[in-house]
Amino acid sequence: MKRNCCFFLFFLALAHSIHAKIEIRAGTMEGRKTFTIENELYRVVLIPEISRLPYSYLYKPTGREMFVHPVSLRTPNKGFQYYGGVVDAVPWVSGTVNTTRLPEKGLLYSSRWTCKTGHEKESVWFEGKTHIQYADPVTGVPAFLSFRKKITGYENSTMLKMDYNIKNIGTANARFTFSAHSRAGVAGWDAGDFFYAPGKECFVYEIENMPELIEKGIVPGNTARWPLTQAMQFMPQKEKKSIFVFVSSPWCVIGGEKYEEALFFIAEPINFPQKKGIMEMGIFMANAGYVVEPCLTRSITGNPEAWKTPGAVVLLRPKEECRFTLSLVIHQGITPDLIPEILEVHPECILLGRPEILQSSSGATIIQGQLFLSGPGTVIVKIDGAVVRERIVSRGEFSLQSLGDFSAANDNALSLWFQGSDKKRRLFYSFFKSKEGQ
Repeated sequence: MKRNCCFFLFFLALAHSIHAKIEIRAGTMEGRKTFTIENELYRVVLIPEISRLPYSYLYKPTGREMFVHPVSLRTPNKGFQYYGGVVDAVPWVSGTVNTTRLPEKGLLYSSRWTCKTGHEKESVWFEGKTHIQYADPVTGVPAFLSFRKKITGYENSTMLKMDYNIKNIGTANARFTFSAHSRAGVAGWDAGDFFYAPGKECFVYEIENMPELIEKGIVPGNTARWPLTQAMQFMPQKEKKSIFVFVSSPWCVIGGEKYEEALFFIAEPINFPQKKGIMEMGIFMANAGYVVEPCLTRSITGNPEAWKTPGAVVLLRPKEECRFTLSLVIHQGITPDLIPEILEVHPECILLGRPEILQSSSGATIIQGQLFLSGPGTVIVKIDGAVVRERIVSRGEFSLQSLGDFSAANDNALSLWFQGSDKKRRLFYSFFKSKEGQ
């Protein structure tokens, strides 16, 4: 009997240690109901009742918080409050109709949510659902949208995957804008913080008190060359000034000189009805702080004139839906000088610089390059579509040269793939014209 009891306690402890690698639990914070996703690398707090999904994103190896929280959670949720974190703003972020201000940051933070959670073998998830009804600012016709957000956390990875579904459940066309309004900032806002997204141009949305830009012909409502220093570098100062730009890009990053940590926002292609699109990475850079806003369009206002502009809103006909995925990922060891060298960014995998093919003394092929990984996974080499090498790798830096050498002819199609926590294989580089589909 004693031996059976010992075996039972052993297996109970073993089972607990296995599930403890990633867990999700309900709780409270300052009187508000919460859900916490936690693994060895982060602790993420979700607060559905105020649509802060997530509210907090703490990187445990350093103890630093990825979001700024200007207002206490004890502050009543009457009108929009800057609690911090990520608030998904639908059907607008701000705006005025007939001199009446629209509800700030949309309607989700004041909506009633239904929530559920679950466990998978190596992950946990939270799913929140709600719906909103509003009058179209241009036509006054009622629109009715359902909103669903599923957030998944994985073992041993800093990735937080957020899957969105917005559906028109009304009988009339529904127009809206979307912004993942994010008060991001590694350990707060400090001098030397930076924002970056890859691209050659940006759309200038707003400028306040920056005459040096106006003199150069950089004005709201037009495109400008990117990168643009004023929108990238945070320089705290007393004089009130700001600039808001959009960069069409699958990813953006914020970080700082003080800490070698960077928070990436990584977007997969947007599934609009009948087409696919790319996320608009917005940055509002001001004298006293900044906001990162991944958006579906280059407009966030609900002003009627703006909604009449082509491409300023998403339009869903009855029963149509829009689906997209936005992941948050923390990488350690990313300094500002490395950012321009980033060639590809995928969930959990960053390709730093352009890989090179070298020949060994025996004539075999060697790949030279560097990856940054936010979690464990598998690096895969394919030649003409066939897998020739798979290497299980851990979080951190990884040298492609350590994959060893290969036998490949000059006309072979050689490609590099990564399979991360979500088990999806992603092509991150191809040396020759690939003979296989992605």
